[in-house]
Amino acid sequence: MTLEEFKRPYTEAELRAKFEQEGLDNQAWDYCTEAYAEAHNDFADEYCKYCKDGEIDELIADLKAEENWEVDTVREYSWQYVLAENKPTVYISQRKKGHGHAWSMIYTDEAAFSTIHNAYDPLKETYFKLHANDEVEANLEMEIFIDSLPESKSPIFKKALTQFFGQGKTIEEDIDFARGVSCQYNQLLESGCKSDELYNYAKDLAEDRYDIYYRAYRIAINNEASSLVARSFADKIEELQVNGYLITDTRLFCMEFKEVWQREFYYTLVMEDVNKRGERWGIVDKNLLRASNGLSPLDEPLTAEDKEYLRIKQDLMANGMNEVSADRKARRQVYND
Repeated sequence: MTLEEFKRPYTEAELRAKFEQEGLDNQAWDYCTEAYAEAHNDFADEYCKYCKDGEIDELIADLKAEENWEVDTVREYSWQYVLAENKPTVYISQRKKGHGHAWSMIYTDEAAFSTIHNAYDPLKETYFKLHANDEVEANLEMEIFIDSLPESKSPIFKKALTQFFGQGKTIEEDIDFARGVSCQYNQLLESGCKSDELYNYAKDLAEDRYDIYYRAYRIAINNEASSLVARSFADKIEELQVNGYLITDTRLFCMEFKEVWQREFYYTLVMEDVNKRGERWGIVDKNLLRASNGLSPLDEPLTAEDKEYLRIKQDLMANGMNEVSADRKARRQVYND
């Protein structure tokens, strides 16, 4: 076989005959002709670049032995490549969903690639590759995709998915997030929330965070905070509790968050932490913490232990001990601290 014959492409009539032989839908013709031309050019360049007429038979033998070729020419191999992974069928499926030729071409190739790489998301890659060439067309195609989803009847779902399309590891992850936003939005409505910030609240609450974040954020909503304040507050509370800094960072927290409801919630969390550790805090200690948070003292009578602690501390100081040492000794005697 000559080099010319080995690398010769199909004529249009030959390619049409191959196409009809496969019984493919006519809608796949554009894909097949374009994909075939690209594949043939690539393979011809790859396999024939350094080959001469007298070496073709040896080349074919090597390709069959080393690369699993089952044919004798570049044109046949290129056509096999076009048909592999049901690519024409995938292309047709995208066209039937309303997508244009460019999107469907890219998606078909990306879907085929994803069969080899499981972590690969063909939808995301298709969107960004098309977006790099034509932002307007890519966004129109994105709308077609979103409208094909059953949840697209929800305006909040559509708004969220449009806003966050392509930001997750996969488009399915973005869809799940949009579902979460829609769910949170509806729950807030049902709870009576009528803030202009409703959508922003829902976005923040749809994130995958620790439980304390949601609790703090809802406290902020109940106090009519903006979404910016609510998020900042919930972020800080989550950071402090998860890292175990609630008690040690009181001063820094109060420098940043000055609203009474913010400091009351912070105080509540500190006391919950104290109780979990099995510590015994009397009214004196609680009011000291509240005073450091700029909060009014608790309207509760001193316990017997509190009274004993104050008596011992005052006696020790009266006998010349400094306040810090007196406080420590009185605590050890009364609270076993």
